[in-house]
Amino acid sequence: MCDCVSTVCDFSCSDANSKDTVVCRKRCAQNDVDCILEETQTVTFQTLALPTLRFLPHPLILTTMRAVAASPEVRFTTDYRILEGNERQLFDILRGQGVGSLRLTRPVQGPDELLLKILMTISVRSATRHLAFVRVIVSQYEF
Repeated sequence: MCDCVSTVCDFSCSDANSKDTVVCRKRCAQNDVDCILEETQTVTFQTLALPTLRFLPHPLILTTMRAVAASPEVRFTTDYRILEGNERQLFDILRGQGVGSLRLTRPVQGPDELLLKILMTISVRSATRHLAFVRVIVSQYEF
């Protein structure tokens, strides 16, 4: 169970394709109506490290969230929002069909550590939510 997320459900967590990413998927008992009705399906935790970037000529893609349909015939829409952690307006999300890419849009100087909370909502007939917590650690060095 991912105890760092307040929810009515248990989440089964495992390492994703990267040692810096953990993906937790909702697990509900058959008769647990509160859990079944909870819209949050996954919670992802990711850590990224950056050098100090005093000059940024164009936005830098840091990570990408992707929505995948069960079959090619399924039509869906996606919405991406940074819910927390972007008070200094350093980041934005580049939106595509089923894809949202988190971008650094301004220079950043370390040492610094930022925690972003990102919401991806997928709508088919009803909406499902997928949360991502992205920790960005900025080194004091430019390398």
